[in-house]
Amino acid sequence: MVAIRRTATCIAGDTNCDPAATGQIYLQSTLCNDEVANPAVVAAMPASGPPAFPLHKHDCTTVASLRSYVMHIYFIANNNDPGDGIPTLKRAELGANGAFSIVPLVEGIENLQLEYGLDTDGDSMPDAVSADPGTYNGCAADPCYIANWLNAVTAKVHLLSRSTSASPGYTDTKTYPLGLQADDTQLVVGPFSDGFKRHGYTETIRMHNPAGRRETT
Repeated sequence: MVAIRRTATCIAGDTNCDPAATGQIYLQSTLCNDEVANPAVVAAMPASGPPAFPLHKHDCTTVASLRSYVMHIYFIANNNDPGDGIPTLKRAELGANGAFSIVPLVEGIENLQLEYGLDTDGDSMPDAVSADPGTYNGCAADPCYIANWLNAVTAKVHLLSRSTSASPGYTDTKTYPLGLQADDTQLVVGPFSDGFKRHGYTETIRMHNPAGRRETT
């Protein structure tokens, strides 16, 4: 599975952005010089409203804006609907009061693998590839575990899709490479020897925030 945590790109209550809701988790950061030493607030909106968020804007009087905390967990489920046997890419979305809702995204996705490009010389370009950045180069614990993850500047996504129904007279005898495993050996799945047709997809995604900070002009 892949967990993505971030704050919303819009401010709660702005145009096309949902207003703050009870039980939803928000981030509030100060813009007031008198509060620069104060840590940002991450908390659920109480029924009593914004007083739980004490930070302010530049004028040190107006309450600072709130951005909702977004957490999405992507995973492969064995079924789309219970018992149908169709592997499906799904997403768990964090909602109010810490509850998750499950959203089916794509039927027929039966395998999801990731490997990461690590920038080891600070030029924003990947120099090494690892399926588990934390343990790259023999690392076993902090602080190098954290340092390795901070060097991740790309993510290569491998997906294996499968038809939702079998094709009469067809047998899948292929094998499918899906990148590296945690021990740096190649992950190859198949042959499945069944009647489902499959296709592998690979795409590399640049992580603009960590990579952009390292770019040289």
